[in-house]
Amino acid sequence: MTEDRQEWEYDWPALLRAIDTVADTFPGVRLDLAAEIAALALDLPSDHEGRGLLLEKCQQLRSVKPTDDLRNLPA
Repeated sequence: MTEDRQEWEYDWPALLRAIDTVADTFPGVRLDLAAEIAALALDLPSDHEGRGLLLEKCQQLRSVKPTDDLRNLPA
């Protein structure tokens, strides 16, 4: 396990805050796009598995599908 992977595995609150920021900035954005924008904003390389982990974790914590509109999601 790499140090980067550990960092992403254990810093979910920061990742979710990044996605919330994207959702606030772009009302109506889909979860998959918000996760991608958040990953870019956090300088996660495009080939890093953390992008997939970020989307997966958001889906688990928020009980949503990748194409769901983030405006009406539970906190």
